Amino acid sequence: MPGFTKKHLDLKNIPNWLTFLKEDLSLKALGLSVARLPAGKGYTIMHQHKEQEEVYMVLSGRGIIHIDGEDISLQEGDFINVVPESKRALKGQITRILFLFVQVQLVLVNTRRAQIPER
Repeated sequence: MPGFTKKHLDLKNIPNWLTFLKEDLSLKALGLSVARLPAGKGYTIMHQHKEQEEVYMVLSGRGIIHIDGEDISLQEGDFINVVPESKRALKGQITRILFLFVQVQLVLVNTRRAQIPER
């Protein structure tokens, strides 16, 4: 079994709304999705998480992310991290918007420092 999993998406022809990649990439520690929102459309459901942090990257277009009552404009190349307890929703603006977002479950990890051999 190889040490990697590869998936190709045609970003110019990706379907509207959500494309989940977790299963396609055999991800265990995080979620990965692409969202394509038509102009003027978006999530109508405000949501938050108990332990799941989300990072959004705008691949193309312009949109708005509504976080805790504040509208934040987004454009191609923007990255935004949203902490679990913040309420959020996404919306396309004048043009459609294509997001890549990563969901990471916050867990305690062993923070013991690795021993680096001296040269």
